[in-house]
Amino acid sequence: TGAIPPLNAADWASEFAKYQASPQYKLLNQGMGLADFQFIYWWEWGHRQLGRFIGFVHLFGLIAVVALGWVSRRLAVLLFCMGLLLGLQGAVGWIMVASGLEPGMIAVAPVKLTLHLGFACLYLVSLVFVATRLAPGRDTLSPGPRAAALWLLGLIFVQILLGGFVAGSRAGLVYNTWPLMDGALVPAWSKLFVMTPWIENFVDNPTLVQ
Repeated sequence: TGAIPPLNAADWASEFAKYQASPQYKLLNQGMGLADFQFIYWWEWGHRQLGRFIGFVHLFGLIAVVALGWVSRRLAVLLFCMGLLLGLQGAVGWIMVASGLEPGMIAVAPVKLTLHLGFACLYLVSLVFVATRLAPGRDTLSPGPRAAALWLLGLIFVQILLGGFVAGSRAGLVYNTWPLMDGALVPAWSKLFVMTPWIENFVDNPTLVQ
């Protein structure tokens, strides 16, 4: 649903009225004009349609290569599992957006945002994995460099997820000096663990997240 955007003034007024009923408008963007709403609307609409397009390309591409017998059964199963991963990423995205419409919320939940980002990264990695497996000369790395590359990939993945937490909680706005945070390399312990249970600090305490 929602693939056809507003086509006239009445449609735009209806969509804008829905947004004006959301907590984000009431708590953050009170008084926003229609032009500003249209700006964020097109970004979100484009994001959703791009996601759908990627899903259709994967689905119909899989059907085509299987029907034409261009892939082995093993590769077909792998591509099908990748499609499930892509679908899961989209489902998490839907849950993520819904979290931003909860009472008192002015943005989506950082954990769900990070999950959405993480599944997208896993899908990208699966695409590269399959592509390199199909390409000739893929076994040119010795065990040492291959292990180092895998470790580097893992560290990059963790860093991307941390970036999702920082962006989702706007933690980067807490201390906007670098390399010191409020005059220290690491803030005081009392600022890092202020929530109970302590595990919640890793996702809900912007100071520790940053």
